[in-house]
Amino acid sequence: MNKQTYSINNCKLLTLSSIIDSRGSLCVLEGNTVLPFPIQRVYYLYGCSLEHLRGGHAHINLKQVFIALNGTINIKLDDGKNSKDILLDKPNLALYVSPHIWRDIRFLSKDAVLLVLASDLYYEADYIRSYNDFKLFTSSK
Repeated sequence: MNKQTYSINNCKLLTLSSIIDSRGSLCVLEGNTVLPFPIQRVYYLYGCSLEHLRGGHAHINLKQVFIALNGTINIKLDDGKNSKDILLDKPNLALYVSPHIWRDIRFLSKDAVLLVLASDLYYEADYIRSYNDFKLFTSSK
């Protein structure tokens, strides 16, 4: 396992450039230019319950960018020592999340749609799904 040190300070909000005219707005995302990695996988979550959390895991190597295409979403980031909440409520605001960061995702509006751009394909062994295991992983760095 890669034991490079990561913290919530490695995670950052990105303001995406928009082209705006009378027809509306256009945002362009390109891997390794606007985003800090080439995009290997794209998925989105919608119709999520306001009562339940999504996420509830960390990744060993995967990098992700989260964008609330619609509605309001709160993402709680935790590096094992510190945590912070990030509110996503504009489609031109993106959140970069580095590896080794626990994330809890709460949908705050029924119409919310969360787009996720990932640096790699799905790989189950990259997930840390138990918070206790995550704490052990981060404390051994």
